[in-house]
Amino acid sequence: MSLEEAERILVESPPDPLGHAITRVFRPLLANILLDNENHKFHVVRKNNKLIKSVLQRLPESVVQTLFDAIDFKLECRNDSEMIYTFGGDVQKLSMSDNFFSYIEEKLRERRLGTSRFQPPLASRVELDWKERKDALIQEIRRDIDERRRDINESRLAKAQDALCHDDFTSVESLKEKSRLPLLNRGDYATHFLVVNIFHFGG
Repeated sequence: MSLEEAERILVESPPDPLGHAITRVFRPLLANILLDNENHKFHVVRKNNKLIKSVLQRLPESVVQTLFDAIDFKLECRNDSEMIYTFGGDVQKLSMSDNFFSYIEEKLRERRLGTSRFQPPLASRVELDWKERKDALIQEIRRDIDERRRDINESRLAKAQDALCHDDFTSVESLKEKSRLPLLNRGDYATHFLVVNIFHFGG
């Protein structure tokens, strides 16, 4: 397998499922062939095997096929129509398969390290997110307090304006008129008021 194939796999695959697949499926298959090549039960893998399905389900089908090709397992159909992967390659060539997987694993490690360099640890990110949410909440509370204060001030101003309504002025005029009546009933004040009025209208 070429490095171009490895790079394509890295581009097309989510990192964690890819690393998990190599660790749980493809390296054990490779090790079984290298350590006990004469045992033919290691030469056949059912496609519907529970472990195979659960580990590989998050990888694209093309990536799965390339990874099986890397250890020279070919997909075939048995007489009972079951799909199986069978090994048919030269054991001596499988050293290249080990290099292929090692290259992918190293690239995955580099990506994880590169990501950790540019991102704070998870605990720090959680603390930062909480601080941002707390600051936003404080600002929202302050805005709410300011709005409530404005509403209270506007309400007080409206009540003060209502206290000076037209009806109140009418009441004052009525009181003034009532207060003048006793004065007019006094003779000297009434005479003076009459003279003033005559003088005014006569002029």
